[in-house]
Amino acid sequence: MKSNFCGRLASIPRVFISPNGFAQYYGAPRGKELRTTNFLVEPQLLENSVRGMVRKQTSKIAPMLAVFVALIAALLLIIKYSRQKNR
Repeated sequence: MKSNFCGRLASIPRVFISPNGFAQYYGAPRGKELRTTNFLVEPQLLENSVRGMVRKQTSKIAPMLAVFVALIAALLLIIKYSRQKNR
């Protein structure tokens, strides 16, 4: 009887995780930041890592978001005054 082992292997989904992505997930430094061999890193809990990443990204996005909101507010005011003028 012929085995269907190869067919089952082909149907298993495979995912590539880059070493730097793996390191970021666990809070380890990136490969280019390491200067010594056998560098030991204690993994951080995912909850802490995600919070830290959100805080970092929020501090980068907040100024852009404020500018975007100000532009939208200015555009709405221009539309409002132009409609009042046309009456």
